[in-house]
Amino acid sequence: MPNSTRTFKLNWATGLPGVPPKWEGEWSVFVGEIAREVGEAELVALFSALFPSTKSAKIMCDPSTGLSRGYGFVRFGEENDMKRALI
Repeated sequence: MPNSTRTFKLNWATGLPGVPPKWEGEWSVFVGEIAREVGEAELVALFSALFPSTKSAKIMCDPSTGLSRGYGFVRFGEENDMKRALI
């Protein structure tokens, strides 16, 4: 992860453990353990370098402080890129 010594976790972004997502045209993964110093643009850049169909990233923030909650989601335009990201 850029600007951090922490590793991060990836998982399906369905909300149901072990259930692969079934969306048309976009696929998301959950990204956990994101360092507070990492922004959405850095997350997109990191994934885009490996997975060309990366569309966007969203880091969840605490509404009262505006600080990162340490997790977010990355969206892909191709299911194969999403699956490869989870390996």
